[in-house]
Amino acid sequence: MPITVNRTKQKKRKGKQISLRKYVILPFIVFFAGMLIFLSSFSYFSAQNTIKEFQVTIAKDLGQRITMHLDRLFAGTSVVTNVNADFIRIGSLNTKDHQALQRHFVNQIMHLPHLTFISFGNTSGEYVGATRDQQTGQVMLMTSYAANDMRVRTYTVNHMYEPDKLVKEGDVYKASECPWFVQAQITRQTTWYPVYKYLPYEGLGLGVTSPVLAHDGKTFIGAITADISLKQVSQYLKKLNLGRNGFAFVTEMNGNLVATTFDKPVYSKGDGHTQRYTLSTYPDERLNFISCFKDLAEAPSGEKFFKLDNKKYLISKSIYEDDLGLKMSVYVVLAEDDYLKSFRHGMNLAALVFLLTAIIGIVVIYRIANHLIRPIKELNTRVNDITNGDLTTTIDTFGEVRELTQLSSSFNTMAEKLNESFTTLEQKIQERTEELNQANVKLLKLSITDELTGVANRRHFNEVLEKAWAGASRTGSPITLLMLDVD
Repeated sequence: MPITVNRTKQKKRKGKQISLRKYVILPFIVFFAGMLIFLSSFSYFSAQNTIKEFQVTIAKDLGQRITMHLDRLFAGTSVVTNVNADFIRIGSLNTKDHQALQRHFVNQIMHLPHLTFISFGNTSGEYVGATRDQQTGQVMLMTSYAANDMRVRTYTVNHMYEPDKLVKEGDVYKASECPWFVQAQITRQTTWYPVYKYLPYEGLGLGVTSPVLAHDGKTFIGAITADISLKQVSQYLKKLNLGRNGFAFVTEMNGNLVATTFDKPVYSKGDGHTQRYTLSTYPDERLNFISCFKDLAEAPSGEKFFKLDNKKYLISKSIYEDDLGLKMSVYVVLAEDDYLKSFRHGMNLAALVFLLTAIIGIVVIYRIANHLIRPIKELNTRVNDITNGDLTTTIDTFGEVRELTQLSSSFNTMAEKLNESFTTLEQKIQERTEELNQANVKLLKLSITDELTGVANRRHFNEVLEKAWAGASRTGSPITLLMLDVD
């Protein structure tokens, strides 16, 4: 027996409905997507601050390492100069004994590989010095004596630290006319002389000069020096771990470059003279850009973040200064991308793990949703069966989920009771129909029977006569009517 259901409200809500599977899975997907966006954003902004703090720490540490290296490098130069000046002052080294000076200087530079020159010049312009070739590292002897017309001669040395073979004879060279000699003569104290371009080698040098006085302590008889090649500073800077895009450089306080991590020299040659580069003239746009940071240039130290060509950098400045007044600015520049690379790798790995977790979660939720939806869909099918009149339908019990088990049991109970109700109703209808039929038969019998005699009445006679007459008319048979009068 089909059951009519009012679907008016259902039709009105049809456009707003979604499947149960989507209803269960979509919130989970939205949650994971939201969490991924939130964690990514939070991690990114947190990492930005962390990376900046880390950059500052690393830059300061690198700057400190550079200043410590400069101190070791330059301190050795001043120590050698002072020691030699003391040797001459106390008489352990005779400035008039050229051979003794030669052996002494060669011996010293052999054991001090960071030095490039150890020299002495007297007021007559004579010069004696030991030097180390910047390319080969070979130690040689250089002299300029009056006996040789003041021409500078370069010799190899033997195992006795004495001149061996003449390698080259150059132009006239008078030590008394050199800046380092003049500075010692004027100041009468141990000082650094300005950075200069080497004549026999490529590169710049920097050294310490000290006056040599006679035994009276007043008469100036010459100057003794020791210097180093600033190429060693550049070589050290290049060994530092500054990242792929990081760099470092050292400048004098007047802005002239001393050393950089770049391959381009810090000076240019042309028209017979050497031109020192500054930050604004060096052929690199990054240094040119940094030259505009006047506030950093004037500060003794500090850090500054800047952006160039869509890349973010940190520049850190520190100062190197020694007891003799040598002062230099040390700059370390680190690129944010070099540190973000490892961070991005970690972020990508974390995002991948989170994504895999989300996928696994979605699969699990999908399977759970299907497990929940399957009995609900079956329940819907059985409800439709009942709606179409099949009251004998039932659902298998779902034992895994308590609520579903209760739901299936309740449905089966409801279907059973409906079936019993409809069966009882049909039986009652059948009984009532049978009773009605019997009543109708009884009424019909009463309507054609005389109540007093129990004999068929006139109504019944008319019905029988009509039927007999009609039958006789069809067949042409005669009709006989018998009349009796009974008292």
